[in-house]
Amino acid sequence: MDATPEKLLIDRLQSVIFSDGGEYDLKTNIIVSLADSADLLKEVFSRKELKSKRNRINQIISGDEASEEIRKIIEEISVIPITVLLCIPVVMMSS
Repeated sequence: MDATPEKLLIDRLQSVIFSDGGEYDLKTNIIVSLADSADLLKEVFSRKELKSKRNRINQIISGDEASEEIRKIIEEISVIPITVLLCIPVVMMSS
């Protein structure tokens, strides 16, 4: 399996998150927002690295309305499994 796409994505994340400024495009903004919202950055970078760059990550993701909407959608989706799990006992008891 060719790992080139993953390597390119990780390199892109690293270059934008671990730089002290600089420009980034909307696509990179959305990628950082998705990765942060889905808690995937911790799969690539250490907790210590992420903690030291939390302000930079927030700066990147707060710069665009699309990123904020993505964050809201992911937060709403993450509540769905909890809601389903809470409803199962009620349904089982009413049967």
